[in-house]
Amino acid sequence: MWNKGTLNKQYDLKKIYIVAAFVGLVGLIGALIVTNGRYFRWFFYADALDTGMDFLNSMAETHGGDPYGRFTTLYTPLCNLFFFILQMMVPASVTDKWPDSHRGFIEMRATADDMRVQQSCLMIYLLYVLVLAVVWIFCVMWKYHRHMEAGAVWGTVIGGLSLLSYSSLVNIDRGNVVNMTALFLLLFLFGFRSKTPWIRELSYVALAVAAGLRMYPAVFGIFLLADKDWKGAAKSVIYGLLSVFMPLFVFGGIGDIKIFIGQLFGFNVDEPVYMYNYGMKNIVYHLAGFGTDGRVTPNATLDRISGICLIICAVILIAAFFIHDKVWLKALDITILMTLVQNQGDDHVLIFFVPVLVCMFLEEASIERSNVLYIVSIFLLTIAYPSPQIGSSYFMTLFHADIVQLVFVIVIIYEAVKIITSLRQMFDMTTEKKGRQIG
Repeated sequence: MWNKGTLNKQYDLKKIYIVAAFVGLVGLIGALIVTNGRYFRWFFYADALDTGMDFLNSMAETHGGDPYGRFTTLYTPLCNLFFFILQMMVPASVTDKWPDSHRGFIEMRATADDMRVQQSCLMIYLLYVLVLAVVWIFCVMWKYHRHMEAGAVWGTVIGGLSLLSYSSLVNIDRGNVVNMTALFLLLFLFGFRSKTPWIRELSYVALAVAAGLRMYPAVFGIFLLADKDWKGAAKSVIYGLLSVFMPLFVFGGIGDIKIFIGQLFGFNVDEPVYMYNYGMKNIVYHLAGFGTDGRVTPNATLDRISGICLIICAVILIAAFFIHDKVWLKALDITILMTLVQNQGDDHVLIFFVPVLVCMFLEEASIERSNVLYIVSIFLLTIAYPSPQIGSSYFMTLFHADIVQLVFVIVIIYEAVKIITSLRQMFDMTTEKKGRQIG
């Protein structure tokens, strides 16, 4: 499927994406100019004093080697190991001033001890962003070069523009390492069907690392099961378990896993449900609480409805996964399912659709009737454009979150129709075959 020559020499889809992404970015810059910078708070995180703090706080909370005991952090062991290594680069003159509580870091913002005004902390974060960008563009360029004409050029342009996607910019503002998770997921999608053994092996490791960083990408193991790559699936599980448990020995040992699991399942429990996130529960609550300030009081009936809807959508998306032949369409369905499972997932989780976008250009050359809905959907989920944000505009405005949720619903309905059509065709073929045998 990734063989050179499988695509014709039309690059209409790539050109359309480049133009659309460019227009979106110009519109975004225009919105910043017209609003005299007020749009920064509408597009990015509303708290202007919190830029980059997910990254910097997480780095500081691993200082001392006890992120679970002292801070009951929500990050995975592998993620904390990453931050623990980074904080070793910070001089003692800086770390000695770090507080012992998360509240302390919040109060330290906009002071002389703010980590963002410390050379070491700021440069570590900037280097992380730059190195990640270089590796991302290089990987896309390398893959495109191997599988399409003028691939190095297309890979550089599309790789660069994909880094300027909506969720990528949001994650840079937040300092969320989910961008790095998306990179490993991209490497898995690039290599899991490779005929080169070492590339295939690295793809298994990449999947394990992605799952070790954020857990949810583990669902992409379904690709290996669908291909009956039992050995690869087993290796990915082993690598994944190592990525979860090995980092614990750097911290408090296996006992920390209990704290981590407790924090994971206790996060946001009994708090109002934010209807502008992208989990199935958020969407159901959105429909039930439309017109409120965005938060809905937990309701047992809505919770049950959310669970039933999630099961139905999971069946539809998994069935569609097996009907599709193209990797990017399979990945689109699985990524939507992965997003629906997360009740806390907001704009930062949309980064997982960017690897899907990058893979799309390996299998699609132009827009056709059969793929137009999918292509428009992935464009709306990834391209940065100046859409109204929560708290920024007027009554009955279609927020960006509304658009994303609407895209999910439309794709799921479309997949359901496609499944029914496929089953009907199979039934007709079976009936016709039996009729011929009787005749």
